[in-house]
Amino acid sequence: MKRIVVLIGLATLAASAVAQECRVEYQRADNMWAAAGRADGELGTETLTLKPTERKVFITDWKYEKRRNDGENYYGSHLRIIRNAGVREVSVTLSEGLGGSDYFSLKPGERKADLRADMREVYCPGTSQEARQLNSPPTIPAPSNLTARQTSPREIVLNWQPVAGAKEYRVYVNPPPAPHLAGRATLVSAPGGHFVISLPATVAAGTVYDGGIEAVGTNGAVSLRALFPRVAVQLAATSGPGTSSTPTAGAGQQCPPGQFVTGFTPTGSLICAAPAR
Repeated sequence: MKRIVVLIGLATLAASAVAQECRVEYQRADNMWAAAGRADGELGTETLTLKPTERKVFITDWKYEKRRNDGENYYGSHLRIIRNAGVREVSVTLSEGLGGSDYFSLKPGERKADLRADMREVYCPGTSQEARQLNSPPTIPAPSNLTARQTSPREIVLNWQPVAGAKEYRVYVNPPPAPHLAGRATLVSAPGGHFVISLPATVAAGTVYDGGIEAVGTNGAVSLRALFPRVAVQLAATSGPGTSSTPTAGAGQQCPPGQFVTGFTPTGSLICAAPAR
């Protein structure tokens, strides 16, 4: 009887240990050109099993892109699909791909099928709480002390307080320098703190410029977007009745704060007015 009890106890412990393991199934493409979520080639589905607190770092060198894992060497290049096939939450880290670095948790049964990056690490957390803590997106504060002012007829200068831990900044300007650049950011390397908006020669007096900025950390975190004060073009450059052989009308003049240039007098002086509400 005792022998039967011991065997049952050992079987229970073994089953419990298996239940605590993390298990993931993943599919890779064997070439870099495969679209997101499309596991091209003949690599098939590969598996990985980890014990709690165990971590696996994958080989992402593309010279091994056509090799499957062999139980000792695990390759993570061109990951396209991954699924948590176990009963514990797992932590996944992707190397920098089209969408930048990515950190996420997969709950049991959860699947991601829209990937196009290299798999760098899989970690089996000791607890679900640890998994959530590990995979909380890294954060970085937004730039502060934002100012914006027109310093000449052809320039608006943006200034901000540099952010500790930032590797670069994304500066957004509207209206954009060209239509195809609408919504796209200009990158400013750290330490930053200064950006010049070059105004086109044809800019209309009273044109309002909006600006925004995001800090990007060395860990890939992106801050909330901070907004610069809006700036209306105040100084006249090429507008007005002047010609190339005569001084530009309104050159060097400026409207009072809060007013726009709305026109010119016959003598070339500015006509200013408050914005319409």
